[in-house]
Amino acid sequence: MKEEAILSFPVDKARLKLGGVFTGEPKCNLRPFLSKILTYFELMQITQIELGLVSAVFDTLYDLGILYICFNNNAKTTIFQMTTSPLNSISEFFSNVTSPIQELHAPLFENKKVKVFLKREDLLDPEVSGNKFRKLKHNLIEAANLQKSTLLTFGGAWSNHIAAVAAAGSKFGFQTIGIIRGEEPDSYSETLKYASQQGMHFHFVSRTEYRERSNAAYQASWMERYPEAFLIPEGGTNCQAIQGVSEMVDAEFLALNPTHTCFASGTGGTTASLIASGIQSQILSFPVLKGDFMEKEILKIVESCSIKPPQNLQVQNAYHFGGYAKVTDELFEFMSSFEKEHRVLLDPVYTAKMIYGVFDLIKKDHFPKGSKILMIHTGGLQGRAGFADRLKPKV
Repeated sequence: MKEEAILSFPVDKARLKLGGVFTGEPKCNLRPFLSKILTYFELMQITQIELGLVSAVFDTLYDLGILYICFNNNAKTTIFQMTTSPLNSISEFFSNVTSPIQELHAPLFENKKVKVFLKREDLLDPEVSGNKFRKLKHNLIEAANLQKSTLLTFGGAWSNHIAAVAAAGSKFGFQTIGIIRGEEPDSYSETLKYASQQGMHFHFVSRTEYRERSNAAYQASWMERYPEAFLIPEGGTNCQAIQGVSEMVDAEFLALNPTHTCFASGTGGTTASLIASGIQSQILSFPVLKGDFMEKEILKIVESCSIKPPQNLQVQNAYHFGGYAKVTDELFEFMSSFEKEHRVLLDPVYTAKMIYGVFDLIKKDHFPKGSKILMIHTGGLQGRAGFADRLKPKV
């Protein structure tokens, strides 16, 4: 069966013409989404709507005018060409974005005479979350400038970065390809399920091959295969990402003037970004991977992006809880207590480990009296899904 779906309407004085052809019987039902679509039309003051031969399912209609259809294999495919510039849409999405800073209160802080604050980068966007939001900003802008149609990147089965790239690609009309560490599993992790639902195509490679992910020749081999792609490294860490993440040092951050800035580290990109920002506070990086290599990785990034070497960096290697995505009952108990007390959800892979570490260092008098400690919540709450059997929401 061959059918067409056409939608034409004016939005903010710009006329979007959406059209396309698809084949196959739609598996989903249009009816549950009608109210969502009509609400969107109403909010955007859209009065002229022309729909023809619409038996496809409109399951997501973004405010950019992005429309998807649902096939019987649940794949999502864009069925239109936008007359507005994707670059304008990306720039607008990322413009003037700030995250709030909230003070936390606890008897421990009063006893040790320190003040503790949390910068809520987890609130930047529900899908492109936290530091991944900032890392992707200038990468997406460059991809649009180069007129690339595809984003290609690397990650593991529970990678926040894979989820964020898939969501960003879906939001802005890029195809997405994930080179995933390890053999293809019989059942996907919640992260891979989500990324697949957002339209990401996977290539599973052996762990031995995956170790070549940063090798220029290996990356070139993928670019030969996908010449239309813009390559974003594992974790999103490159010089474009450094520029984006350093922008979290906003007016409220500077006004707070913390003595210590603390955050979790995976690839070292966020650490390098805060070094690049020029903040004067002590920078405490809490690696979530086992080993003492993180400082070397950070300094490699600093050198490659021509950043002035830091004099205020502390790498706290004692709070990885066994390694990446490794957790213990002690960590979950801490998360449960923190979430109940402060009404903030944490992810067990990154931010929970860092906050545990900060609390422990406060107990050990690592921070002088009068310190103002700013912890950065780098998002990644999608990672909670992998621990659903051990987590109970406390907020």
